[in-house]
Amino acid sequence: MPDQTLKDAARQFGLSNCDRCGSCAAVCPMRKVYPDFDARHAPRTTIARLLLSSALRPAVPLTDLLEDDSLWMCLTCDACLDVCPQEVELRDFVQHLRETALEAGMSDRFALCSRCARPYLPKLVVQALASYLPDDQSRELLTTCPKCRRREFSKKLLSSTHRQASGRFARSPE
Repeated sequence: MPDQTLKDAARQFGLSNCDRCGSCAAVCPMRKVYPDFDARHAPRTTIARLLLSSALRPAVPLTDLLEDDSLWMCLTCDACLDVCPQEVELRDFVQHLRETALEAGMSDRFALCSRCARPYLPKLVVQALASYLPDDQSRELLTTCPKCRRREFSKKLLSSTHRQASGRFARSPE
C-alpha cells in the first residue's frame, strides 16, 4: 500500500482515538534504551505530530513519514498498546510503516539477517538493544531474524531429541 495516505492509516490504526493521556509515554522503554530519547520521540508526541500532519495535509503519503526517527526507534514491544485506554495500535502502525519502507526500497534502514539476508529490524533498534546484552552469545541472537532463530532452535531441539531417542534404543534390555 505505498500510496496509502497518513489520514487513511491514522483511521485504520486508531491514531485519532489518542487523547494524549501519557500512559504510553510512562511505560515506553525507549527512554531507557536510547540515551538521546526525549519527549519528541514519545509515542503520544509522535501520534500528535502525525495527526497534525494529516490535518494540515490530508493527502500526505505514508512514504513522506519514513524519515521520522521516532518510527525507527520504536521497539514494537506492545507496552503502549497494553496500557492505552483508547486502544491505539501504534505498534501495528509502526510495523505498517516499516513494511511500506521496504516496499519503497528503503532496506538500508534495516539490519539484515546473518543467515538469510532478509531485513528484520531497524538498525537503530538492533544497535540499542545490543548495548544492553551481557555477552557476545546473547548479542549473536540479534544478528538473525525470528524465522531463522526458530529454525535454528528447531534443529537443536530435533538433534537433542534424536540423541536422546538413540540412546534409549541403544541400551540393552535388563
